[in-house]
Amino acid sequence: MPWYEKSFGVLYPLIYRHRSVEQADREVEFAIRTLGLRPGDRVLDVGSGEGRHLLALREKGMVAFGADLSPPLLRSAREGSLSVARADMRHLPFTTSFRGVLSFFTSFGYFESDEENLSVLDEMAGCLLPGGRLLIDLPNRKFIEANLVPRSEKTREGHRIVEQRSLEGDRMVKQIRVSADNGEEEFVESVRLFTPDEIRDGLRAVGLEPDRLYGGFDEEEFDESSHRMIWTATQGGAK
Repeated sequence: MPWYEKSFGVLYPLIYRHRSVEQADREVEFAIRTLGLRPGDRVLDVGSGEGRHLLALREKGMVAFGADLSPPLLRSAREGSLSVARADMRHLPFTTSFRGVLSFFTSFGYFESDEENLSVLDEMAGCLLPGGRLLIDLPNRKFIEANLVPRSEKTREGHRIVEQRSLEGDRMVKQIRVSADNGEEEFVESVRLFTPDEIRDGLRAVGLEPDRLYGGFDEEEFDESSHRMIWTATQGGAK
């Protein structure tokens, strides 16, 4: 079983509880502002999870749709009356009908081959209307390489969560162990780390024109010390 089919299960929201609704709201405001989205625009969130960003998009007047592979996370999103589809991001079940496509919180680089990862960009590009715009939010590889925290531990709701991180070639690998009175579960996350040039070239390879590179959600300029690497791009180069 691929790591991403196991890791995004019922314990995922517990592990990442610090990713709050308030944070999602700020990130969505950034996306709306930088992509020039307007109320009534159709927007797709790829890797939408429980739907934090979808909820924020809906509250700001967007017609929001989500795609995710995890049945537990999709079930939670549907309980909130959010519009979501179960889909592998390499094969998105949508037509060319979106003004904006969003990929938040490192929802890219899951697959072993660069060809598969490029196919995800191609699928997202194929969902955009002419002049539609993409936002993709990734970790800054240079920052991760310089500041990797090998081990961390926390306790949430009676669960002890231990995360061990390592760099293996061009991937960041995280081993997660969750312990409680009723037992223990282990997960692995393995995400490809990209350089800005690799993402720029990938965007162009699928027909998107890169617009701007940000270093975070406060619209700061990107440099090697930036925590995030956030690209925006336009379908057909039209703005």
